[in-house]
Amino acid sequence: MTRSCTSVPRASAHRSKFTKAALLAASAAVGLAGVHDARGADGTWIAGISFTWSNASQWVNNVIPGSNGGAAGTSTDTAFFQQPGGTDFETRVDLDRNIKAIVFDIPVANSGQTVGSSTGNSLYLTGDGTVQVTANTITTSAPAISAPVVLLGNVTFRDDALPPNGTAAGLKVNASITSAAAGPVTLTLDGVNYVPGSAFSSNCQWPAAITDGPNGAVSLVKNGSGVFDLRASSAAPNTYSGDTVLNTGAI
Repeated sequence: MTRSCTSVPRASAHRSKFTKAALLAASAAVGLAGVHDARGADGTWIAGISFTWSNASQWVNNVIPGSNGGAAGTSTDTAFFQQPGGTDFETRVDLDRNIKAIVFDIPVANSGQTVGSSTGNSLYLTGDGTVQVTANTITTSAPAISAPVVLLGNVTFRDDALPPNGTAAGLKVNASITSAAAGPVTLTLDGVNYVPGSAFSSNCQWPAAITDGPNGAVSLVKNGSGVFDLRASSAAPNTYSGDTVLNTGAI
């Protein structure tokens, strides 16, 4: 009895293995792309009224910057705020929002843009991050961080708005600043903003109390020729225990 047997040519078997490998690689690439999208990317806020940060329709091209990593966050994203705000124009910070940089670039006067509220969720800033008011930001635009701020490493706050364009474009921090980093951190104040006619006046007014974190002290360094007006109240004073270093400007 003769048995018939069909053999798979070696080349065909090789092509089959190659096709499977290619499909697996393509699938992996899609998966990685999905992970990247979940982390977010740089985004620009366009909301005309108060909306929560996580509302995609309030960001250009639905790109929400940052992550919800909280104290474990490592976001490298930047959130841009370029349009005027005003009363009830708050960007509501969602739970565990983590971002590396916030840039206020607002050329319209008599407005304001506020991120968060003192009774809302905390905003977690990735180490080596920056909160900045640009030189393009005009007077009375009143950019402010009103959410409680948690530092995840060294962070710089800077105001580059110069008189007469940015006399009152002060960078305000209204709630509190503390640290959740694994060790000591440095909070640097930088920039050139000041009120003309007074060497020690500024619209960078900080009623926020600066306090140490559970794992290390917070130190304060002042760079740049500008002025930051630290005005924590007696009811909620600054209690950070790190160094205070005044290199240039005034606090």
